[in-house]
Formats: sequence, structure tokens, C-alpha cells
Amino acid sequence: MNSKWPESSTPRESSRLPVEYTPHTTIAEQSTGDYYYGRTQTNSAVARSYLLLLSRQRWTLVLTFLLVLLPGLLWIFTRPRLYGSTAELLCTRSVATEARLLLDVDLVHEAFARLPEDVRWKGFGTRGTVLAKYPYTVTVPKDTDIVSVEVTAHDPFAAAAFANEIVMTDLEKHAMRVDTLVTQTSQPLDVEIAQCAKDLKTALAEVAQYKHQAGITDIQTQVTSNAQGLVNLQLQINDEEREVARQKSLRELLERQLKGIPSEIVNKVDNQNALVMTIDAEVERLQQQRASLLQEYQENTPEIRAVDEQLAAARRRRAEAITGHQDTVSKNRNPLYDNLNQSHVNAMIAEQDAIRRLTVTRTQLDTMRRNISNLPDTERQMAFLSSHVEELRAKLYDLAGQKRSLNMNTYTELPGVAPTMRAKPDLKPVSPRYKTSLLLLAVVAFTAAIGLAMLRAQFDDRLHSGDMLEELSGQRLLASLPHVRNGFRGLVTSADCPPTLLESFRILRANVMLALRDPMTRVITVTSAHAGEGKSTTVVNLAAMIATSGKRVLVIDCDLRHPSVHLYYGIENRVGLTSVLLEKEDIDKCIQQVHGENLHVLTAGPIPGNSPELLASPEMALLLNEMKERFDCVLLDSPPLLNLSDGVLLASLAQGAVLVVSFERTRQSHLYEATRVLNYSGVPIIGIVNNHSSEEPTSHWLTAIG
Repeated sequence: MNSKWPESSTPRESSRLPVEYTPHTTIAEQSTGDYYYGRTQTNSAVARSYLLLLSRQRWTLVLTFLLVLLPGLLWIFTRPRLYGSTAELLCTRSVATEARLLLDVDLVHEAFARLPEDVRWKGFGTRGTVLAKYPYTVTVPKDTDIVSVEVTAHDPFAAAAFANEIVMTDLEKHAMRVDTLVTQTSQPLDVEIAQCAKDLKTALAEVAQYKHQAGITDIQTQVTSNAQGLVNLQLQINDEEREVARQKSLRELLERQLKGIPSEIVNKVDNQNALVMTIDAEVERLQQQRASLLQEYQENTPEIRAVDEQLAAARRRRAEAITGHQDTVSKNRNPLYDNLNQSHVNAMIAEQDAIRRLTVTRTQLDTMRRNISNLPDTERQMAFLSSHVEELRAKLYDLAGQKRSLNMNTYTELPGVAPTMRAKPDLKPVSPRYKTSLLLLAVVAFTAAIGLAMLRAQFDDRLHSGDMLEELSGQRLLASLPHVRNGFRGLVTSADCPPTLLESFRILRANVMLALRDPMTRVITVTSAHAGEGKSTTVVNLAAMIATSGKRVLVIDCDLRHPSVHLYYGIENRVGLTSVLLEKEDIDKCIQQVHGENLHVLTAGPIPGNSPELLASPEMALLLNEMKERFDCVLLDSPPLLNLSDGVLLASLAQGAVLVVSFERTRQSHLYEATRVLNYSGVPIIGIVNNHSSEEPTSHWLTAIG
């Protein structure tokens, strides 16, 4: 038999050269009124690949999104509303300390207990005076002396009342702390004032008792004047003694400072630098002059000797200047010492004046006491008693003034707190914030859906597209056979065949014929990884389509364990392949002609017990060699490749292999193992057929006319 296609082929088919497939090559050719289609492969963009991945996981996306979204919506819209209110305090010092004090649990307990019972019930859901956790926060705005107290409650008026109560309680405690500190600071003065008041009371009692004993009904003006004079002189002496002590302390301080400061500043002027620098400049000038003269004169000429003499003289002057120079030393008064010395002198003068005034005042006091001692006994005693009373009164007045000054200084130095803004009810809830919560919920739900979809995609072992098939197997995709939803189970050559299925098998026929690298290839095995993936359906329909193009086709059912080809064609399986191999039946009697004169079928025959041995027998090889000489194309319905040795043995006898996969059954690991087995057997893989595909069968195929 001629190795080329039969004479019925068109001239174009007879002259066709083998077409080598590349991923970017479109295979399309017209033959006997049909169009051959090829698939154009392009590298998908990364974004498109991710979109396809998410599209395959669309139900996971939708369900995860809804499972996160619906409970989130229920939680958002069933949460109780919370209202916020803020009060502010102005702190003159130590803002952080005041913020820490506002966080005191006892303070908040006390403020909460002061709220009316109905306010506690409406705002915080309790009628008690204690909460396990108080809903308030204390913040300090950046670069301010403000402390903010924010309270959240179920009622806006309760939130404002609690915030204001916290501030008022803090102010009261602050006032108590200040009063306690002032009392502790002025306690020594209080003791002294109490003792002075007691002494004054005793002195007044002595005056009254003496007046009663002496029968004095009225104090004379002279006695009162003498007593007041004694008191005034004594107070003046006290003031002058303090002034003397102050001036003495200032003088001693200035004396200590003067001991560490020199009275004169010594300035040392170095006279050598200016003269030496002048001579060095002259020497350099003479050296440059000598160098320029050497370009015109010899070494011993008068001009050169004159310059050498000047250089020697200049160097001698420089040596003399260095040897005999003396520094100029000048001494100037230290202005700081003079200023301190003047202050010391003034302090000494002020101290002497204070001592002199004190001496004069003491002399006046002694004189007045002598004058009083010359008075009669009654008047003298009365004067002394009255002066003692006036002295105690003056001391008591002075101590009271000291206490007032001390308290004023204490209040000034302590940190102050003042309310700057009272809390007001805000009818807008702070929680839940519906816009923010819904947006955040949508982002979380979408992120969870995307994450779960990507996670499922990582563990998904299914096949989803033709691009994935080609990428995983490294083989070209011959055709995608659609999943027929109307229950069609017949051959594609029948009148009621769906157009999409018919077109898909035309594509498969064209690509199988054009993808053969060797025009001598006749025996093609059609196999799959596991049973039920559609290899037998593909074989019988592919054979029928090739037969319609005028080629003589033989289909051999080599699945000796589960033969099914005879069921598709509606023929008997009494005799077949096993009959030829085991019983030596005439092969021409076993081959049956179906659907016209070009399509022939060799069924499996009776099921044997040693199918691997039959397929690997020499008789099987001889049979195939004979059949490829008699027919244009021999299609073998092969057993599955995985878990059985039949498919591998049969593949080693074929000249090409077509691998059928099913999106519904085949997994990525199955595809990888099946491809590896075929490569190991040494049979060239023509391509892959995608069975039960959900893809549009012709969406990726191009048609070219002539």
C-alpha cells in the first residue's frame, strides 16, 4: 500500500507538508470543503491569570464574602448605641500628673456614686454605685496644657453628667490637697501664733490685775506714750538687727568672691613674630631673585655674589632677632575685680551704717527705760506691763503677716487646675459609626474571600482551562470537547449532533492530521489517565470524522478489560482482537465495516485473562504493522495508563499518542503521571484532548480560507 494518503485525497492534501506546532502558530487549512482550525496560544498577563483564578473560585468568593458580611452586618446593626461627651481641664503645671490623678479609681468611684440613680440606669444600665469598668478615657492633646475627659454611655445626658462629675470631684480633691499642703507648711507659724496669743492674754490679765490692786481706774497718757515708745524702739531694734545680719552676709559673700579673682590682667606681647616674618619675606624675595639671575649669569659672577651677600646679611639679622628678643608685658586692671570690690566697699559702708543706727536705737531704748525707772512705782510698773502687752500685740500682728505671705507663696507655687469646657450632651452616637464600620466590614469580607479563594486555588488539584493543560503537560491542546447538556450520546456524524460538538471534533480531526510530524505515521493510540474520562467516545467520533474526509480508518478496541467500542457503533463483539491473537482467526472476517466504506472497526472480542501479555505479544506488533499498510489511519482505543500496565505496553507499539483528559475527573497529578508514562514509553505525544470542557469550544480557534 502506498505510504501516502489514498488517491481520493485532494491535490492540496497530497502536497501538504508536515506542520510543526509552536505555541504561537495558528494551524488552519481548507480541505474538501471543511476548515481546519488551529489554536493561537498567547502568554496571558499576570492580571488576567489572577482574574481567571478568581473566576474559577467565584463560588468560594461569593460564599466567603457573604459568610463574613452577613454576621458583620447583624453585629453592626444590633450593637447598642453609645454616645460620647468630653469635659476639659486647664492645668498650669504638670499636665501628665493631673492626667494620672484623673485615672484614680477612687475618684471615679466617688464621682459615679454622686450621679442620680435614674442617670446611672439610663446611661450605664445599673442602679448601683460601682461599675466593674468605667467607660471613660483621659487624653492630653499634643503641645497643650489641656486634659480631656471623655465618657461614653448609652444616654448622651448621662455621658455629659458623668464627665462633669469626674471633673468636679477632681477639683474638690485638688482643693483639699492644696489646703492640706498649706496647713502643713504654716503649722510652725500657727504654733508660734497660738503661743503669742496665749502670752498676750496672760499679759492683759496681769495688767487688769495690777490696775485692780493699785486702784487705777484710768491709764495716764504719759504711761501709755512711754509704753508705746518702748514697743516701737524694740521693734525698730529687731528690724535693724536683721538689716545688720543681711549686710554682713552680703559682705562675706563678696569677700569670698574677691579671693578667687585677680586684681590685674597681664598681657604679654611677643615682639619677635613681626620682625622675623619681615626678614623671612626678604630672604624669600632674594632667593627668587638669585634663581632668576642664574638663568642669565654664571655662579661666580658679581651679580650672583651680590645677591649671596644680601642673603647672608638677612639670615644673620634673623638669627639676632631670635636670640635677643624680649616680650613686652603690660598689666591692666581687672574690671570684674574692680566691680566686685566696689560692691564690697558699699556693703561694708551699709553694714557700718546699720550698726550705727542699731547703736543709736539701743541708746534711745536705754534712755527711755531710765526715764521710766525714775517714775513713781505705780506708773513705772504700769508702763512696763503696758509695753509688754504692746510688744506681744505687735509680734502677733507680725506673725499673722508672715503666715499670710507664706500661704500666698504656697498657693502661687502649687499647680493650678481650672475647668475650661463643660461636657455637653451630643445626640450623635460615637459607636457604631455605620459608614466606617460598613466600609471596614466590606474590606475585611473582600480580603477574607480573596484570601480563602487563593488558598483553595493553591490546594486545588483540578484542571480548569486549556492554558493550564498546556502549561502543566508541556503539550499542545488539540481540541476542547464541550459538555453536552441535552443528553446526546450518539456519533457526531448523526443528524441530531449539537453543532458545537461537531465543530469541536472537526478541530480535533484537523489538528491530529496536521500535528503529525512524520507523514508515515499511521498508528495512533488514544488513551487517558483513568477510566471514564472519555477516551472511547473520542476514538469512535474522531474515526468517524476522519472517515468523512475520505480517509480509510480502522478503529481497534484494545481495552481488553472493559471493551466499549462496539457499543458506540451498535455492532457485535463475538469475534475481535483476542480472536485474531489467540484463536488465529482471519482478520478480514473480524473487521467490521460501519457507517460507509471508509470506517472499519476491530472490536476487542472475548475478554481474556492475560490482556497485558496479548498486547505485548509479537502477534500484536505484526498485526499493527499489517494494518497500517492497509489503512490510512489506525486508531487504538487504549486502556488507562495509570494503575494498569496495558496502556503502557500498547503505547510502545503506536507511532503517536493522543491523551484525553476530563475537567470533571482528571487531576493535575494524574495529568503529570500520564504524560510521564507516555514519555517513558517513547511514543510521541501528538497532543491533548480536553473532554467535558466548560470553555467555548471555538472561542480560541481561528479560521483561514485557502
